[in-house]
Amino acid sequence: MLSTREIKERIKAIPPLSESVRSAMDLLNGKEEEINFMALTQVLSTNPALMSKILAIANSPFYGMSGQINTLAQANIVLGIRSLRSIVTAAGLINQLPPKKNDLMDIQAEWAHGLGTAIAAAAIAELKGLDRELCFTAGLLHDLGIFILVIYFTEEYRLVIDQMQSQSVTLEQAEQKVLNTDHCEVGSIVAKHWRLPKAIRFCIAKHHKPDDIPSYDLNDVVHIGNILSRGLQLGGSGNIPVSTINPMSLKKLKLTVDDMAGLFGDIEKNFQASLSLVSNC
Repeated sequence: MLSTREIKERIKAIPPLSESVRSAMDLLNGKEEEINFMALTQVLSTNPALMSKILAIANSPFYGMSGQINTLAQANIVLGIRSLRSIVTAAGLINQLPPKKNDLMDIQAEWAHGLGTAIAAAAIAELKGLDRELCFTAGLLHDLGIFILVIYFTEEYRLVIDQMQSQSVTLEQAEQKVLNTDHCEVGSIVAKHWRLPKAIRFCIAKHHKPDDIPSYDLNDVVHIGNILSRGLQLGGSGNIPVSTINPMSLKKLKLTVDDMAGLFGDIEKNFQASLSLVSNC
């Protein structure tokens, strides 16, 4: 079993976000009226792959602008800084941990699960008048810790998967047994290492334990979106079983089973139309 110190030391060795992603996120995290758009354009123009992913997300069905946005300036004018902030964060992380297969887990399929969670969380947010873009981004990145463990702790995580399957326990229980931590904690450590927004770090850390932060609606939305994505089989490698929704999250959001069922059609349609965002980047 790895000690917490060993895990943190190995996390420190994980490459930082690229300079262009970090600089763009820093520029966008300021006050909207003070954002230097010319500097942002210059930073992103140095990373064509990132720019391509940003435009792909901006033109996705989620934003309803299919094929209409061709430049960063158009994305800013049409979608606004709040949306652009979410798009840059999502694109930067997808490019940092590219979807591909390894012999332990299909990372592309897990990114697809993240996309399904993002779309489900955004649908709930829109229904309940919450921040749709933030819920989308937090949903997309909620399982950051799984990607980190699969890529950088491959052999240890192989034991986790074996434990989960042989003992019929949850993924988090298997992680605690083998690693003395779980993907939520690892993901939150890396999110802090990469200086992701605090709201997103909370959801990465607590999306399986919404009771830990009872007043935080965003985490409840991502918690439910995660389970809907697994239940509707939107991506996922097939290794991770479906959990149950915490009833307190439903109560806090005043969300009923009928409310959720009414969203299923649009969630599945938008998911299928957006899959290219997490394919072979």
